[in-house]
Amino acid sequence: MTGVNADQRRVLLSDGTTLDYDFLVIATAPATAISAATNGRSTPRHQDARRRDPRRRNILLAMERAETIRQESLPDRDEYLTFVVVGGGPTGVEMAGAIAETDRNATDMIFRFITRRCLRVMLVEAGDRLLPTFPAKLGDAARKALNGLGVIVRLSAA
Repeated sequence: MTGVNADQRRVLLSDGTTLDYDFLVIATAPATAISAATNGRSTPRHQDARRRDPRRRNILLAMERAETIRQESLPDRDEYLTFVVVGGGPTGVEMAGAIAETDRNATDMIFRFITRRCLRVMLVEAGDRLLPTFPAKLGDAARKALNGLGVIVRLSAA
């Protein structure tokens, strides 16, 4: 990632392409540091935190908006169903997996028109592998697990 145009909700990549987003998570530091820097409180850690987590609520709200868009406006609906996480360290990997799991569970239990195939979760990492501070074997396992959840992993995409 080389920049963010917050007004247009667009991430600029080093290859000249852009990615549009509804919510952007930049995972470059431990979750508590990011949360404290962006909203002044630490990331919830206890069992029922998912129910109170504003990020989860915003993801579900985006999916609800997409559910109400008519069939003839599918490109508009896709904007609400694409989630991009920037950073392939522990926080980014965890966040991308959590979003994919939230999406998977929500589509199965809540929505009539949104299926798992409608959702797109993307993890963008500047380096050539995930979890670069850990052994390569763990990064490979994380990528395989994320792919199993349907997460699109883009490596070497600064």
